[in-house]
Amino acid sequence: MKKNIRLISPAGSSLWAMVLRPDTKFNPEGVFSIQVVIPQEHCGQMLQAIEQETQAKFQEIAEELKARGKHADVKKIKLADKCYTEVFDETGEPTGELKFKFKLNASGKNKAGEVFHQKPVIVDAKGRPCDVEIWNGSTVKVSFEIIPFYTTLIGVGVSLRLKAVQVIKLVSGEKDTGDAFGFGVEEGFEAHEAPAVQHKAPEEPVQVVPQEQPKSAVKGSFKGLQESSTATMIADFDDLDELFAE
Repeated sequence: MKKNIRLISPAGSSLWAMVLRPDTKFNPEGVFSIQVVIPQEHCGQMLQAIEQETQAKFQEIAEELKARGKHADVKKIKLADKCYTEVFDETGEPTGELKFKFKLNASGKNKAGEVFHQKPVIVDAKGRPCDVEIWNGSTVKVSFEIIPFYTTLIGVGVSLRLKAVQVIKLVSGEKDTGDAFGFGVEEGFEAHEAPAVQHKAPEEPVQVVPQEQPKSAVKGSFKGLQESSTATMIADFDDLDELFAE
């Protein structure tokens, strides 16, 4: 069985890194991923290897179809979307960069039907293992494998299997300062001058105990209500008599 080619990407700027915890939004088993934007002029070796593996897989599928006598199906083989895209700026002009996406399934089953779990390794600039959140704009390199594939629906292509990430320059998720929003320095209040907030202890709720009324009072009220209702009904009947009398 042919061994997958493993490469290390040139340094680039990270986007939407999910390398500490897998994303389970579309796959409940979880997927680790990271996108890296790299200047195209530095991608020669990667692009050459991706093209070679794609063409090799294309030839492999074509030979299999010919061996099965399906010569007409060879012309139906199509190419899948590439594993990278060109980057454009706000005006629609190309920036001269390519964006690559690397992925790794967090779990699955091997050919023997055994369940496995895996995760990418993260190392610092010196190669020492570390567990850090990688924010957009961090400078990273990625160790990956090129995985050729073919389906009649999607076609022939390759995916980039994430193996490890080296963080050369880390952008962390620290709290933004006023500079991030365009605020300058002014004379006035400073945070360290703010008095400590005094929290009052919650007051005990007041319990209201309903008082029972004497039965005679309740009975009298009910009797009064009956008399009032009866009087109203009689008045209504009097109004009807006057109406018919007219």
